Amino acid sequence: MTHDNPVFNDLIDRFPYKLKEDGSCEMLTEEGLCSVYDQRPLLCNLKLAALLLGLHDDDWMNMQADECNKMIDEAGLDEKFKVLL
Repeated sequence: MTHDNPVFNDLIDRFPYKLKEDGSCEMLTEEGLCSVYDQRPLLCNLKLAALLLGLHDDDWMNMQADECNKMIDEAGLDEKFKVLL
């Protein structure tokens, strides 16, 4: 899956986990919590990623939300999965 932002594409390419049939990460528990939170990939660590990329938190979070929502649309997932800021 390719998107407009090369940084986001690189982070997606490096994502180490598979997705479940519903499009969610295989590392999410039944309760929807991340089972590898303390060792989560950079793509999932918004504050650290913004810091390392030299971006303001709000700019990075908006970029993440936009890209996530594009993937949700492309995958045909339910609107309930969309990120709302």
